[in-house]
Amino acid sequence: MFNAFPLTISIVKRLIATSLSLSIHRPPELKLKYGNLSKGACKPGYVAAKMAAIYPKFVKLAPMFLDQNYKRLGKINNYLPPFGVKTQDSIIDVILTATKKYGLDKYLESLKCKRCIVVGNGGVLANKSLGSHIDGYDVVVRLNQAPVSGYEKDVGSKTTLRITYPEGAFQKPKHYENHSLFVLSAFKPQDFKWLRQMVFKEKLVSLLLANYRGHQGADITI
Repeated sequence: MFNAFPLTISIVKRLIATSLSLSIHRPPELKLKYGNLSKGACKPGYVAAKMAAIYPKFVKLAPMFLDQNYKRLGKINNYLPPFGVKTQDSIIDVILTATKKYGLDKYLESLKCKRCIVVGNGGVLANKSLGSHIDGYDVVVRLNQAPVSGYEKDVGSKTTLRITYPEGAFQKPKHYENHSLFVLSAFKPQDFKWLRQMVFKEKLVSLLLANYRGHQGADITI
């Protein structure tokens, strides 16, 4: 299933509740080059504790996704996107009237410790044959139009979250993985307007933006 939801800064707070280290049983030819990678044991709350030490105002219990009670997080209403939702509450309220889901799937939510990995787009994984190891993580995060199909041997086939923004999203739905979540990283007010247009199948102003609208509001999480 393909879901869509805008990213608030709280998504990072939930993702960092797990260790981001890379657990790999490497082929002999890669051990020397990548020997500094950690064992990747899951440490519940470790990264969140580190964040709290660095940023004393870090709130690890902030919800990952928005629901009708999002305004209880009062401070996010004090800042414009991308740091908050100031001036966007009316659009968000409208979008929330069409949504039914407010979290990850039940299996991931049930895990006391989630092992996460963020796969970037720099090309450093080319010809590394790390795909199966990447797929071993509970949460696999990909960015923008990072390709998967045809590159599974190096980058894996699993995608839990794909974080992007309107201009960086895939134009064609066939590029999205089944059972992945589409995460909108809202940098500007127009990004929330784009999501509303997608949810309610309104006319898109720009032809340069992705216009995939294959799911109803009930299948969308914000």
